[in-house]
Amino acid sequence: MVAADLLIGQTTAQYVSGEGAGPYRFYFSPQPEGTVSVAWAAGHQICDLSGNAFSGGSWEVQVDPDFSDVAIIEIMYRPASEDDREEYIERLNRDMRPVNLKGWRLSRGANLSFRT
Repeated sequence: MVAADLLIGQTTAQYVSGEGAGPYRFYFSPQPEGTVSVAWAAGHQICDLSGNAFSGGSWEVQVDPDFSDVAIIEIMYRPASEDDREEYIERLNRDMRPVNLKGWRLSRGANLSFRT
């Protein structure tokens, strides 16, 4: 995996960290506010341990200058009790500023809107 494997618009990452099975983290220069396109570069050499090529794809990201460093650190989507009330998503704010989650949502694989 090399930095040139991932693009924002037509710009490659400045560098990438990670090794082996990962995880990998790509670093980009700051982007302008608004929607940006993210895609795997054509001709990347990413494959699994069996040599199967990664199909890649593209998606869009909304760049928000007020973004805080929030991470989803755990998802319990099928508890052993099979009680749906025990499902949860744990978030971690790695920033010192409070974060308003109003308007945040998961839209693929789950249908969830966060309450403030």
